Amino acid sequence: MTSFILSGGSYVEQTLADGEIGVVAADSLIRADSDYGILATGASGSGIVTINVFGQILATFSGAVRVQDANVRLFVGADAALTSATVNSVSYSAVVLEGGAFLTEIDNLGLIQSQSYGIYFNDVASTSVIELFNAGTILGNSAAIQLAAGYSASVVNTGRIVGDFYGLRASFVGETRIENSGEIRGSVGSLLTGFGDDIVVNRGALWGDVTVGSGLD
Repeated sequence: MTSFILSGGSYVEQTLADGEIGVVAADSLIRADSDYGILATGASGSGIVTINVFGQILATFSGAVRVQDANVRLFVGADAALTSATVNSVSYSAVVLEGGAFLTEIDNLGLIQSQSYGIYFNDVASTSVIELFNAGTILGNSAAIQLAAGYSASVVNTGRIVGDFYGLRASFVGETRIENSGEIRGSVGSLLTGFGDDIVVNRGALWGDVTVGSGLD
């Protein structure tokens, strides 16, 4: 599928490829009943997929956004919502990123929510640059944000990151830099970092234990 602008109505699942742009306007809804709301695929670094969501993506079958092998810039507006529902007792992450991309930028001003992970960085290449800015709300069950692979990540939070168990959980050997002036909350822990040289700068509220890995933290 080519680039798209969705305005004024309800739409089915969409796809994007390298170099393409997808826009979901404020008066629009993607209702995904058979696949991901937006599925973006690439060729491990040959272009950048741009996704701007100002409306809603409701996934009743799987996740709201999935990015495979594509460099991506994802913007979620202040009145936007990305929601993944639980289907037949199976929960899916709202945003899933995986594969050989070297650039992932997420700027969330709205709501990202799931009964699994709110945002799941899964199997991303060791050379990936991950930048996440949150001024909105990210909600998840196991963790609001799950980082799982051998890359480095920067997370700047001025909003709310709330997981039933962990706010942010990392399980990789790269460096995690977290700057918080908002709220990060989890019943087991607010933060659990991996085995890299992690940095935590907190000027906000961390509700739950902070556990850092074995690096020079």
